[in-house]
Amino acid sequence: MILSLLSSLCYSGADKAIVGYFPFWAYYRDGQTLADVNIRPLTHLIYASAILNDTGEVVPADQYTDLTNVIIFDSGERVEGNYRAVDILKKQKPDLAILLTIGGWGQSQNYSTVLRDKNKRDLFIATAVQLKNQYGFDGFEFDWRYPITGGYEKNSKSPDDLKNLEIFFQELKLECPDCHISVTLSEQAHNRHGWDYPLLSQYIDYYHILTATFHGAWSLRTGHRSPLYVDPAHPLPAIATVVDEVVEQGLKPEKIILRVAAVAAGWENVGSNRGGLFQSFDGVSLGTWDEENSGRTGLIAHKELSKLLKNPDYEQHWDEAVKASTLYNPKTKQFISYESKESLHHKLTFIQDKDLGGVAVWEVASDVDGADGLIAVTFGYFRSFDAFLYRVQKFIVLIAPWMTMALVIWALTTLLYKWSAIRKKNNKELDTHKRVRYALRALPQHLDQIIYLSISPPPSLAEKLSAEQLKALNLLAEKSVIARNSFSPLTRIPQIGRTSFEQQATESVTVEAFKENLSDSTIAKADEALLSLERFTHLISETNNLEKMMETMFTFLSGDFRVKGVSLWNEEELMGQSGEMDEHPDYDGQGEVLNVSDDRVKAMISNPEMGGYQISLEFQSPLSPSEEAYFRGLGNQVIFARQQFRELAKQPQLLLELYEIARRKDKLLFIKGEKGYSGIHSEDLKEPIFVFSRLRALRMYFPELLVQVHRSYLINPACVEGVVKKDTSYQLKMRGHFVPIARSFLSRLRAEYPHWFSV
Repeated sequence: MILSLLSSLCYSGADKAIVGYFPFWAYYRDGQTLADVNIRPLTHLIYASAILNDTGEVVPADQYTDLTNVIIFDSGERVEGNYRAVDILKKQKPDLAILLTIGGWGQSQNYSTVLRDKNKRDLFIATAVQLKNQYGFDGFEFDWRYPITGGYEKNSKSPDDLKNLEIFFQELKLECPDCHISVTLSEQAHNRHGWDYPLLSQYIDYYHILTATFHGAWSLRTGHRSPLYVDPAHPLPAIATVVDEVVEQGLKPEKIILRVAAVAAGWENVGSNRGGLFQSFDGVSLGTWDEENSGRTGLIAHKELSKLLKNPDYEQHWDEAVKASTLYNPKTKQFISYESKESLHHKLTFIQDKDLGGVAVWEVASDVDGADGLIAVTFGYFRSFDAFLYRVQKFIVLIAPWMTMALVIWALTTLLYKWSAIRKKNNKELDTHKRVRYALRALPQHLDQIIYLSISPPPSLAEKLSAEQLKALNLLAEKSVIARNSFSPLTRIPQIGRTSFEQQATESVTVEAFKENLSDSTIAKADEALLSLERFTHLISETNNLEKMMETMFTFLSGDFRVKGVSLWNEEELMGQSGEMDEHPDYDGQGEVLNVSDDRVKAMISNPEMGGYQISLEFQSPLSPSEEAYFRGLGNQVIFARQQFRELAKQPQLLLELYEIARRKDKLLFIKGEKGYSGIHSEDLKEPIFVFSRLRALRMYFPELLVQVHRSYLINPACVEGVVKKDTSYQLKMRGHFVPIARSFLSRLRAEYPHWFSV
């Protein structure tokens, strides 16, 4: 009995190929990459796709997803692009064959012209093999639709297409003997005319028959997308007849792969007779990924279809004659043909009975997760024992943490209680220490602000303060002066002579004393200090290079009327000097960002954040407290900019997304917020590219480039041609595009961009 059970579990279907397709555009639909593919059930993984250009060169179809996008695996490994992910997948499953598709429905136009030219053919082979060797592919699927006749209207064609294809495969095998070669084969007989299967099969490993396009948007009536058998009452082509035809023409069954689809087809305004089957229709359904530019395709991913299957408004129908499933909604008159578990099971039995090579699923990114997915059903059918072990493994992985926790929780309870008490005490002390350190670092700047406010309050504030409030402000400022003067020695460098904290704390220093030391012109410039700091901040924000930041600070300080001389140093090397200066100062620049000499006529700006750079200053006269705070603020701006950039650099995905915007700022039209991502629309893009950053974050990084006009839109004002009013709504005309304006933004846009509304 046990042997019988094991025999049934280890059914001979273990030699059947289970192929999964993954298209690059899955990233733009829902953020999926090759790192998201469950490769455990697969024997082959086909990545779609590369492009054959008119010179014969094979190039990646999408530079971003193929070579640039940062992909992070569960193991923590990072690579750039799906091509580089191939190597990691091969390490995870060494016996997995990974192929690269070349061509496709809209990318087959150059096959005929390239294959008839020896030089172009050589380039085709050389560049394809180079991609294989560079990124670790095992071979290629040549998706030529179709040689000699049929296919896309722009395709080049020749009566010698199949002859040239045989020559190409012969030359390819000489250059790459270990290359796995697959081809796609049409379900339509007129597109298969002239194929010499015995001749070509000496080079080709698998023929992938397209079984999911028997009916579609081009059909006159609704029908089954993937019928297995012919219905005698409606004798239309079916999968079984296609297989019988090609086998009769010399194609070995073991080389045939049936390509099924995890994508359904839907039609609209369909009559209810026969549950919508073989009825006229008025257009196809809105597909899962359809948008304004693509129009309606009628293609619905199984991940979305699974929701419709749970909707009681949809009637499920089974056609016993052809072994196919359909859905019909009498309320909306929508008809859908799809691959169900039942219909797939009949196809798998057909593959077993006919001893075909296996099954391929287009495509895994649209397939349902879990046991109901087409890949999972196929895995369970052909490799039931492996599938059983896989389910057990997943279950163990799922419950293992809980089992481990249950075993150790009793032993840890007492220790955890004691450890928690000790940790709570230590954390309290640590938090207190952190708060004190933070306060000590921030205190000098806060005290300076209070002093400035008392010396030169803004007119708008001074008018609102009562006499008692002004008196309280002056008292607070006097205490701040004492505290600031006492605080400074704690943070200055050791070489500067210190007086004791207690002595300085008891000195009678008042705001009036500071005012007496300030000339009228200096007081007048107090209001300008913040504007000057703002100008400096804008200058250093234009670069993330430390050397350029320090050069910018050096130039900025050279033009300050209070500075007699300034020099820029990198370690012991003089990088630049302006005005009268002594030699390199003898103090080491540790401590506060600004270190002032005892006579207050010299200072050094330095900090670990500035690397080995230092700026030495000599002033026209001794620094006042407010001037000292100003120059300290300049140094702090550099430190803050460096810290911000370092935090940003920790997020490579964000940097790449910001780069996509920054590099096309002159051609950028607008960014549209979608559900879970944002679409970048630019003049240099035929289709938008999508990033994960939200509009709010992008607006923060590009405040001068992007203007918000709607909850879902950021626009480049330089590309606006004018405003168009339609009924009660307004739209921006932007070089062939129209972007809606939300009413809440109208008044601000009228004020800031009046010329838009005058066009």
